[in-house]
Amino acid sequence: MNIKVNMRADIDGFDKKKSTVASGWVEIEGIFKFPVSVRSYHDADKGKDMMFVSYPQRHDGDKYVGVVYPTDRNVRQEIDKAVLDATREKLFAELVPNVQIDDIRITPLNAKEGAVIKNVGIATVKMYGLTINGIMIREGRKGLFVQMPQYQSRGQYRDTVYGITTAIQHKIEDTVLERYQAIKKQQEQQYTQQQKIQVGSDETVVLNPQMLQEMQNMSQQEQMMRENQQISQQEAQNRERQAQQERQRQEQQRQEQQEQERQRQEQQKHENPDKKELWHLLNMAGAVIEEQQLEDIYATPRSKDAYLNYLEMVRSEYVKQGEKLTDSEALTRNDIQIAYLNKAISNIEQIRVSMMDEVYERQEATQQTTQPQQIYSNEEAISVMELNFAQNNKEGIRFVAKNSKLNIDNPIIVGKYIRAQSFTIENGNDKVFARFQNELNGMEHMRTGPLLIRQQIVMQVFKDGVPQPPYLYASFRADNMNDALENYNQCVNTWANLTNQRLSELMKISNVKKQEMRAPKI
Repeated sequence: MNIKVNMRADIDGFDKKKSTVASGWVEIEGIFKFPVSVRSYHDADKGKDMMFVSYPQRHDGDKYVGVVYPTDRNVRQEIDKAVLDATREKLFAELVPNVQIDDIRITPLNAKEGAVIKNVGIATVKMYGLTINGIMIREGRKGLFVQMPQYQSRGQYRDTVYGITTAIQHKIEDTVLERYQAIKKQQEQQYTQQQKIQVGSDETVVLNPQMLQEMQNMSQQEQMMRENQQISQQEAQNRERQAQQERQRQEQQRQEQQEQERQRQEQQKHENPDKKELWHLLNMAGAVIEEQQLEDIYATPRSKDAYLNYLEMVRSEYVKQGEKLTDSEALTRNDIQIAYLNKAISNIEQIRVSMMDEVYERQEATQQTTQPQQIYSNEEAISVMELNFAQNNKEGIRFVAKNSKLNIDNPIIVGKYIRAQSFTIENGNDKVFARFQNELNGMEHMRTGPLLIRQQIVMQVFKDGVPQPPYLYASFRADNMNDALENYNQCVNTWANLTNQRLSELMKISNVKKQEMRAPKI
């Protein structure tokens, strides 16, 4: 059986002989997993502590019911062994290593009378080639304890250096306190011996015992005052140094914030409007735009100007529609679209395009003219196109069109819209014919029926001059001008992408005289 175990040992619980010493997860065959815990108990017969695996349970009334547990004895033994082995590895890995302390120096301090927590000593520890200064030995209501060197950050004290586990911290603390107790005991013995010598001398014999005690007390008080004064001065210096560092940090942070704000304001003066925001505005205005076309607007002045002309055309159509609308709700929607459109036009007008981009655009256009990319021969392109038509593989169709030699006709432009354009791939009597057609003016012969505005891209293969079934690459229909404008924008962009043409250039080329476009009645 494939069993994976992930356990976390509780070293403190293990040292303090708590019932739960580890917890974790068991995964069976990579299919499911469940939580387990390892508990300890004392076996009186064996006279030692033992461990067992506890499976998940839930409380049901006055009893506990198992949620997940093995019913097969061999399975239980296999899971228990894996869990207990992992727990032992964790416990052994986190046991206290042999901490080698090279030297400890203790400076006993005279504690302040009446203090709840007294500073009774300062320790310096040397270990592993490092020296740790400023370890405070303190005495509280529960006895002596050790405080590692600390620093203050944001109103809190944090240890500067510390053992990586609780057990190692206890090891260092026990060693320091043990040395402190030994030094205190040695000092007390020396003091007692000196007192005996003084009492036994001729000079001390004639002294009044009360005077002798007063002299000793005065000496101790003077020593205490000197030591406390040194500590107070050192603490005051540390506090002043920390306060000065904090003031410097705050001043530096304030200056950095001011500089960042200045740079942000300066950048806002020169950076272009956000692309995501512009895309959102155009979408809300009903003017759908493709990602590549949006990039072109930011890249070249000609694309920007051409798209502005297109948006002006859309706005004029919205205004004409608004004049004919009578429903208040429809008027409100129309006004909202115009507001979004005005904001989008304003943002596009703020776009700054460098002159180098225009140079690169001309170079790119020259390269495309002189070195057209062509992977397929005309014969291959016709065969692959026919296969893609049968499989409805639009990505394949687009790839062939982009990598073949297309004979593209000039677009037919009526008013402000492209009415039609076509391309062919020819090989003798065989050819592929594709056509973009836009019936944005509606179906004039259907005055008695519903209005239909249609845009579509139709393709067809001719074999030996015989037309094969046509293929509809893209098709859009609408019964109102708002949807029709969106459909037109999406379809003409699809055509421009399919034929490697720029929409801005398409609007400038025409082989027919432009005519005034009539908007359909809605």
